[in-house]
Amino acid sequence: MYFDAEGFEAGYSPAFNGTGELQGQTLVNIDGSTLWKESPNPAGSPSTATVVAGAGVGGSQGVEVVKESGINGFWGATVDALPVPGLPYICIEWDMLVEASMGTPSGGDDPFGPYFGIQAFSEDEGPPGAALPLAFLGVDSQTLDILNISGGVFSETGETVAAGVWNSFQLFLDYDTKTYDGFMNGSALFVDVPFFDTGAELFSDAAIAAIAAADTPYYQGLTGTAYFDNYYVFGTDTAKIPEPAGILLLSVGAALAACRQRR
Repeated sequence: MYFDAEGFEAGYSPAFNGTGELQGQTLVNIDGSTLWKESPNPAGSPSTATVVAGAGVGGSQGVEVVKESGINGFWGATVDALPVPGLPYICIEWDMLVEASMGTPSGGDDPFGPYFGIQAFSEDEGPPGAALPLAFLGVDSQTLDILNISGGVFSETGETVAAGVWNSFQLFLDYDTKTYDGFMNGSALFVDVPFFDTGAELFSDAAIAAIAAADTPYYQGLTGTAYFDNYYVFGTDTAKIPEPAGILLLSVGAALAACRQRR
């Protein structure tokens, strides 16, 4: 296990720092523990990620992510020297509920975004002051299309979700082939999509992401809300992982397209 949010239950508080903000709360990791951080940006992101009672799966605690008008928001924690030798595959699992959002197209603007999901990065291999994006799996909160990053752009996978419904997602990173697969509720959404940067050798973090569909005032101004729960990241020597991570942890021995700012 590289990261285990433990369902955002034990050790997480909706009253942390008076707001329940995720950044600063403890995330169990391969080295013992670390702290969730928000990706800093010179312009400052107004978006928020907060631990909320009753917001998780089955009424448990979860994380509410609100994309406010402005730049993208990312929340995660970094580790070094991954993947571990002998475990060339990294699996990221989380549950996510996306609320339907609505924008008013302006001129030729299409009704897309904001996007919510998980984006994987290699912080040590990015250009100075930035992290190298590797993979993305998430949902467009307007169209409810499931998206990945393919060919350097956000792309529809051909599948959708229902608004306001929990789904289980997996990102499976293959460092042998420099490709990634996506799963929802145990079924494959896509396979063998090249990393955003196929020269990447490392993994640093899998960030909870709230992303505008494009870097324009209209798209950055769109707002939306999603909820996250049951976040895990672990390594395995198994080439493909169609099962939920909870099962896989037993089988392995429990063993955008633009750079975002460094944490």
